[in-house]
Amino acid sequence: MSTINELLNSIEIVYNRKNNIKQLVNILHMMHKSNYIILNNIKLKQNVINVLESAFNEMNHANMYNLKEGRDGMDWWNFPWDLLSNLPQYTITYEDMENILKNVIVRKEINSGNYVRYSEKLKDVVLQLNVNIMNEHGGSARVLKIIYCIRNFLSAALSCKLKEDVENLKIAANKLLSIDERKLSGDYVRSDGLDINKHKEIRNKINGLNNLKKLVKINI
Repeated sequence: MSTINELLNSIEIVYNRKNNIKQLVNILHMMHKSNYIILNNIKLKQNVINVLESAFNEMNHANMYNLKEGRDGMDWWNFPWDLLSNLPQYTITYEDMENILKNVIVRKEINSGNYVRYSEKLKDVVLQLNVNIMNEHGGSARVLKIIYCIRNFLSAALSCKLKEDVENLKIAANKLLSIDERKLSGDYVRSDGLDINKHKEIRNKINGLNNLKKLVKINI
């Protein structure tokens, strides 16, 4: 476990804040029971907590620390998005994504004392992906969720000008763009999507990858 000084550096607590001591106590308490920490005393929606719990604290299925070669279901919590699915308790909004990026840090590795931004861990997981993992357990539905998860989080990071998150998510986007799209399952389509500006869109593999190509070119 990190020392208190290392922890303070990693989560950037400012000592002149009124609630700094209370926040530090809460964070140290969370470290003993959770692989993620919520900063700034923000209250996250239950669906966000569902995502974080399944992705970082529940070890009986594939999660952010063990993809299990893609054999298990994991898309709902490892790659959350904004559209309803057969597990609606994991559906999150663009606003939820912004709150995660701004207010959540996670263990870099299981049992590690090194905490990083959520976007860094999401990037690390995407860098482990390959055609086989993306085509497993749901095939084209998983492919679409992964692509649009990164598209959505990158859109949110760009909108809020979160420089470090943008850098992490661009790396993740470029990883997806480096995979041979012809080998990815691609017959799943969702016509009920909205982009971050609330414009209707048709979500499919090609449209999603084209979105990523445009977003990685945007500088802040």
